Amino acid sequence: QKSGKKRKSITEDMICLESWFKFIGKDVSLPRLKKEPAPEPRIPTDEEIQKIWDYIGHIHDRATRQKYTVIFGILIYGGIRIGELHRLNVEDILETGIRVRSEKMERDRIVGLPDELLKSIREYVQFYRPTSDQHALITSERGRVTYASLRTTVKKVGARLGMGWLHAHSFRHYCATSLLKGFQGEKPLDIRWVQIHM
Repeated sequence: QKSGKKRKSITEDMICLESWFKFIGKDVSLPRLKKEPAPEPRIPTDEEIQKIWDYIGHIHDRATRQKYTVIFGILIYGGIRIGELHRLNVEDILETGIRVRSEKMERDRIVGLPDELLKSIREYVQFYRPTSDQHALITSERGRVTYASLRTTVKKVGARLGMGWLHAHSFRHYCATSLLKGFQGEKPLDIRWVQIHM
């Protein structure tokens, strides 16, 4: 611990050691360390969100620009989890939003999105989306874009903009707080409606 190893990692090592002891016929019980409390999440500001949109707007390749608009738009305005974004299918795009299959054993939900974003999503599907997977919303030439690839895209954009702390879940926090205070001048939502949205 003094050399900087996290408590969670030390506990995992001790669990492995216990398994090894059991394998060689010894009954040894090692202590468990409580993991450190998670740091407060860093929530992007409206200015940082605008920096992201400015960056995307200057991407020269139109297909990449449309793909990034879809990825970041759904994360920012939908506040969905990265795994839920990964699982979105073309048929989940509805008239006023998207159908989200929860990854946390919750009920599936409908998440509203701005008309301009929905228009960009439809344009991406019609003109720029590789048809390597007939169901997946976000694809590459090899099929559905992977969970890891989506996370890397967010990290890469964050790093380019001097926001090395940025990760996909940051947008979930941004969306929730924006809905509570009123998204871009809109009327604030009651906390219960925000809970349902999230």
